[in-house]
Formats: sequence, C-alpha cells, structure tokens
Amino acid sequence: KSGFISYELPGSSNLQNKMKTIEKRPFTPYSVNEVEDRSLFSSRPDGFMIPSDNHNRPDEEEEHTSRPQTRTMREGTWTAKRPKSAGWGTSSSNRARIRDFQNRAYDALDEKASYTGDEYDQKGDLKPFVLFYKFLAKKPDALTKRELSDERNRLKLWIPDTVIYNDNAIQMWCYSSRDGYVYKTDTFSEKHVISKLGDGCEEDDLIAVTKQADYGKRGLMGNTLKLLSKAELKMILPNLTMGGGGEVSVIQKFIKCHGPKAFICRTCWRRDKLNYSWVITNKMGFHEELEDEELFKYCTNIHTRGACIILKTMNGAMHEETLKYMNNIVTFCE
Repeated sequence: KSGFISYELPGSSNLQNKMKTIEKRPFTPYSVNEVEDRSLFSSRPDGFMIPSDNHNRPDEEEEHTSRPQTRTMREGTWTAKRPKSAGWGTSSSNRARIRDFQNRAYDALDEKASYTGDEYDQKGDLKPFVLFYKFLAKKPDALTKRELSDERNRLKLWIPDTVIYNDNAIQMWCYSSRDGYVYKTDTFSEKHVISKLGDGCEEDDLIAVTKQADYGKRGLMGNTLKLLSKAELKMILPNLTMGGGGEVSVIQKFIKCHGPKAFICRTCWRRDKLNYSWVITNKMGFHEELEDEELFKYCTNIHTRGACIILKTMNGAMHEETLKYMNNIVTFCE
C-alpha cells in the first residue's frame, strides 16, 4: 500500500506463508503498478529489487504455456521463472520496464526520506533546510547574562561551524562551544571565517561546503551543495559578504565522514508516535576514481537516482544518538 519495495529475510514464517500462496497463483501479466511485480525481482539487503537472472534468457526457446509460474528461493533471494510469451515483450523492453519500475521506487523513497511531500506544510515561519539554522541559538543581545546561564535558553547540540548570509539581510555564525551548547554571534569578518575553517590547511584542501535553498514545484526541496577548497572559499566570501544576490547562503565547515563512504543519519521526531531514522549511504566510496567533481564522493547525493542506499530504521546506535539531539531541538524551539 505504501508503494515502496521491501524485503524479508529467509526463514521467517511470514515468508514461508507467502511462498505457499504464490506457488498456487497462476501467471499474471507484468505491470509496474502491481504489487505482484516484486516476484519478478531478487531482493537485496539495500531494500531494492533487481531482475532475476532467470528472466527471458536469450537461449530460452520454450513456447508459452498455461502452466503456473514457479518460484524458488536461492541463497536468501527471491527468484522467478516465467515462460516466454508474446505478451511479455523482448529482452530490451523488459529491461526498460524494469528500470522504470526501479526509478519509480527510488523516487518515491527519495521523496519520503527528504520530506518533500504535500503533507508537509512550509507556510509558517519555521522552515527547513538552510532556513532553519538561525533557530538553533538565540541572539546574545536578546538575553541577559542570567538568562544565558540558564540551560533552558541554550540548545545542547554538536554542529560544525555554520555561517549564515543574507537571512533577513544579516549575517550570523552558529557554533558549538566546548560544553556542547550552540551559540550565535553576528560580529565577525571574512578573515575570521577563513582562519577558523581553514586553520592548518593547504590552499587546495577541502575545508567548507556551501548550502543554498533548492526550490521545486512544492517549495523547498532541499539544499544545493558545493564543496570548497581554502582558495575557493577566499574567492566567494567577498560576494557573500556584499549580499550575494540576496539569496540565503550557508557556509559550513566540511567534516569528512568516518568509514569508506559518505553517509548521513536523518532522524524524525514525532509527538506521541514512534520515531525513526533514515540512514542514507553513498554507493561510491572515497577512494574511487572520479573524473567529475568530488561532491559525489564526499557528500550524499540522494536526489540522483541510484546514487544512494536508503534504509529506514527504528533502532541502533545512530538512531538512539541522533534522537537524543532531536529531543533537545524540539524542547528548545518550543
């Protein structure tokens, strides 16, 4: 009913019952909109279905019969054997329809994990993506020293140094102090930004990432990212300081992910409901050769079809750790 592709581990009673039911069902025509189409694919641990090796092999010459299609389970994957028929089409058309099916599934998963559906209202003052950073801390001059010392007026959250330009025609710098609380200042210069983000780095080292709002038919769809070296940051800072065309822009310290691939854990907090996380991991590793820009290796690129593995979870170390900070954000914003 959700329109997403999922898989089950072999050996479960639910899976065995499904197999018994499927074996009794006769062959039905293929359609990318039918749930039964999952039988045409082999499931993988990343949650996607891939075409079975047994579909329409070129050496298959058997004629179409009315016998029921058969299914077997090999090494924990679904496989399906289907007799060749005129209605099934050629091998090239099969691949095109399978790709279309996979693209539809990935796009639906992308929309779900990016929270860009019609059910999310963006009409209020509290907006997502680059327009949200300013809510992470209160202005120093808006609070007295006594109020600043009160932990309820501060957000406990670890964030990279984040410099915000052109949001209500002002510039802000949000950062986490050594005690783990977020602070904000509007007193700094270009020299301070370069010194802080590029401390100890060479001119061609990647030190920052720029983020700008990515707008679509439904409003804000995400952030447009670009990695910057120390030399490139020096080049664009004067333009941002002077206004940068009036568009909200964020410069954030670049922090390379642990492990061989870039990934993020995107956690969703829901009032009086179960919370969950999306773990989004690049398929391309850091050490793979890439002729184009390095953005595709060092940042997750969820909006490019097939570029990431997207998994949903309700437990695990990453989910528990990020959920703790989500609770802090909700309490602070309220």
